[in-house]
Amino acid sequence: ILGDAVRWTGWRVEIVGTDVSASAVARAVAGSYSAFEIQRGLPVRTMLRWFEPQGDQWVADPQLRRAVRFSTHSLFEPALSKFDLILCRNVMMYLPEHHRRTVFARLDDALEPGGMLMLGAGETVIGQTDRFVTHPTLRGVYGRAEDRESPRAVASSCRSRLSRRSPPRCCDRRSCCSSAFPGWWSCQDACASCWGFRQ
Repeated sequence: ILGDAVRWTGWRVEIVGTDVSASAVARAVAGSYSAFEIQRGLPVRTMLRWFEPQGDQWVADPQLRRAVRFSTHSLFEPALSKFDLILCRNVMMYLPEHHRRTVFARLDDALEPGGMLMLGAGETVIGQTDRFVTHPTLRGVYGRAEDRESPRAVASSCRSRLSRRSPPRCCDRRSCCSSAFPGWWSCQDACASCWGFRQ
């Protein structure tokens, strides 16, 4: 997002990172990582653009750190806000079944209509909850089951979030709108909200 600021002109993009551990949150706020940690899945070009070597650590650029708000939060507690996209990766696999059902309910409550949930590669909603359904083409991405049953409500919510400004260049990804969840909403109704960033 920071690398393509023009695309998001006029949009309010909020990124919130949470953990139940206060020490983990403090470490995330500091944005300091060892060479081993930062190289795990991060392209070298991105690392050099947004991190600076300081001794044996790589420290996140201040602009990058300012873009993310961190908070201590448990997934068993009510949501901090409403979100268009939630990444909850590699957490469910460590929870017993009855706890997973509770957390899925919390995540569902935390999503805006039309919002998406992304889980880790080894996790799924199948057989775990009836609150979410699988994305037809994107592995690990799930939509709210309620949205599939209420496409008009989803479109109305998306329109209200986009009402103040015309969407940016989003129709070049028209396939996202038309095929993500066929019949749930149309490109006319919710184009730029397919992957839901609030305006």
